[in-house]
Amino acid sequence: MHPYIPHLLADIATAHRVEIPEEKFPRTIEEEFEEIDKWVSGEEPEHTFGYYCGLSSENFPPAEQLTDEEMILVRRAFEEMMFTWNQGIDLPERLPAAFAYKMIVDSLSMKTTIVNSGNMSFDFLHRVCARLCF
Repeated sequence: MHPYIPHLLADIATAHRVEIPEEKFPRTIEEEFEEIDKWVSGEEPEHTFGYYCGLSSENFPPAEQLTDEEMILVRRAFEEMMFTWNQGIDLPERLPAAFAYKMIVDSLSMKTTIVNSGNMSFDFLHRVCARLCF
């Protein structure tokens, strides 16, 4: 096993969200519509996923230095951590391990909104198609 993997897995475990902020209720209907308008209009979120979870893509070894099994192990741990932030990532199961690993690492630099109920998801389908088709 790559000597850095245990440290990376520990960092990912530390990045789990342990406390969900309490929502302020009752919210006014105007506040609800304001949030919906921002989302519908495609207004870009303020921060990246890495900002929230505290991880940086620079902390992940290049895929070329890891085995498929190591990349799958990191991907599973990463996806579990994402779930604690009410985030997900939609990747085909049969995607090559190196490609999926790169996509999860790339998600750290993507801007997102953290929600306290429901889930947000990174959709890389268009990126996968673009890389495989062109």
